Amino acid sequence: MDSSPISSPASVKQVVSVDWDESTSTLGTPEDLSVAFPPPTLTDRRHTAINAVLPVPLVDRSPSLHLYSPSPAELELLGPFREADPTFAPLPPGKLLRFLRARDLKLAPAADNLRAHLAWHGRICPETVTAEDVGAVALGSESLKFLGFSGGGQPIIEANVARWNPHEYDDATNELYMAYFMVECERAMRSATNTIMIFDVSAWAMWHSKHLGKLKALIGQAQTHFPERLHRVLLCEAPYLFRSVWAMLQPFINKTTAQKIKFVQGKEQKVKALRELGINPEDMPERLGGAKKDGDFPCPGFP
Repeated sequence: MDSSPISSPASVKQVVSVDWDESTSTLGTPEDLSVAFPPPTLTDRRHTAINAVLPVPLVDRSPSLHLYSPSPAELELLGPFREADPTFAPLPPGKLLRFLRARDLKLAPAADNLRAHLAWHGRICPETVTAEDVGAVALGSESLKFLGFSGGGQPIIEANVARWNPHEYDDATNELYMAYFMVECERAMRSATNTIMIFDVSAWAMWHSKHLGKLKALIGQAQTHFPERLHRVLLCEAPYLFRSVWAMLQPFINKTTAQKIKFVQGKEQKVKALRELGINPEDMPERLGGAKKDGDFPCPGFP
């Protein structure tokens, strides 16, 4: 979770007072990260105010910001951005920088985006979402899996359309499903600030198009609440039918995200794309150009 100010020590916790409709957050005293409360249930978050002590991802709490390689112009903007709203004061520099970058370093749009995110964060409390909250119907489909790390340290997530079952769960579950995976990716980050997504869309069928609303919601959630967390998106084996759907999705994808998306067809292209990303193809499933079986990857599979 993103939660320590620039001056905080390397090991900190944040104490968050959570209600389903609103929340406030203040910094707790520096303590060892190994001490944590069990996460509350979704019902607890909806109906009661709780204090949850939550771990903070290393990449966003780093005072040096070296993993983000900020430019002098970006560093100069961090102070004014932090002062743009009192609710920004306790946020770590990495989080502030990500929201600035997502809006081309324009303070007003970035501030609006961050306010919207903080309101969503108070409603969902994503760092406390558990596998049980997501539920066995969505998570048990194994349509999303953690596959390991790239050579650059980016978590690798696969989305397999053949296992996608959006007709079996509602929009609220869809939102929790995405939040759960993105937060788990953030927790896994130690030497990188973003992740690699690999979509196997070879099984895209006509009936999937009935659930484009869920895809649009996921795109919006990723761009609004987890900006600058994508390193690269590979769309593998897209059939002709998906290409027409893609044309309908493109208006919902911002320019920065669109530049990170690459279509790949056939084993040769997949292997080449994986190697370019610092991924050993042999460590991936066979259908992604690798040598492993699906059963070699537990779900969700996070370390």
